[in-house]
Amino acid sequence: MNDDNSKYSSARTNGRIGQKIRRIREYRDLSQDSVAMEMGMSPSGYSRIERDEVSVTVDKLARLADILKVSLIDLVSPEESIVFNNYGTAKDNSFSTINGALDIEKIEQLYKDQINHLQQEVNYLRGIVNTLTKST
Repeated sequence: MNDDNSKYSSARTNGRIGQKIRRIREYRDLSQDSVAMEMGMSPSGYSRIERDEVSVTVDKLARLADILKVSLIDLVSPEESIVFNNYGTAKDNSFSTINGALDIEKIEQLYKDQINHLQQEVNYLRGIVNTLTKST
């Protein structure tokens, strides 16, 4: 392959894509070993991708995007805009793309707020059930 075409066949991860891959993999509750196995590579080789130590071919990035259930554009985009939605778990297709940065503390606080609200709702409903069972 000549030098002009080689720049399009692989990309240095520039210290950002590897970190994003790692965060998404962790959100999906996948191990490095399982992703490496699906990629058909050694765990140490895959680990080097997450540490941004190697150039990654577009084909490998596309395969990673498929394994992580995100679009290739979201995976390589310099803007970190992948967040969970409220309709699933980390193991299903519950990622959404929104404008803004991936801020783990904000996401964590949103989930804590949602859990708190649901706990209050459960307590309220238990009170209603107790009232109804006592009156019968």
